[in-house]
Amino acid sequence: MTPPARNPLPAPMPVHGIVLAAGRSSRMGAPKADLELDGRTFLERCIDLLRQGGCRAVVVVVSDERAGAGVTGGAPSLPGDDVLVTVNPDPASQPIDSLRIGLAALPVDCAAAAVLPVDAPNVQPATVARLLRALREADPGTLILRPVHRGQPGHPTLFTRALFPELATGDLPHGAETVVERHADARLDVAVDDPGVAANVNTPADYRSLQARP
Repeated sequence: MTPPARNPLPAPMPVHGIVLAAGRSSRMGAPKADLELDGRTFLERCIDLLRQGGCRAVVVVVSDERAGAGVTGGAPSLPGDDVLVTVNPDPASQPIDSLRIGLAALPVDCAAAAVLPVDAPNVQPATVARLLRALREADPGTLILRPVHRGQPGHPTLFTRALFPELATGDLPHGAETVVERHADARLDVAVDDPGVAANVNTPADYRSLQARP
């Protein structure tokens, strides 16, 4: 395989967020985007933490059903001038399919994308800011950045534009994780003091555990 181009590190570097919120939530039994934590839905929290962390805009990928219901369910922070809602019409598709829809909606000047599944709503904005700062300071050969808390990698994952074609069209048997592992030599793991990066909420038990945390 031809290696991707080196990250050109444009300055200023417009980094955009992508929230993946089109899944069926079969294990949860209810749409994860609508679950609440501290008075806000998971979807609101994911959008806001990417915004507050420094992403210039956020692309949200939702299902047909959610788009038909108005996307937000009345949430006040969505949509906004810096939020673009796109639709994945296939509820049985994989996360990589939603990611590809999100990548296609990014502005042409996007230098990198911070990809966040909606089931990781407790990431701190400071973690996103830390990743963006690390990207600006990274070697030009760095193509992927991910946060790591106590040795455990988590979300969001930052992909530079050089990897967008591979993510969009490549043969990826394990989705985006295939790209993360394929380019391990061009990956930067950023240590963060944020347990939320690895706290995916997939089941009712996960949700109860998250609600019980201080």
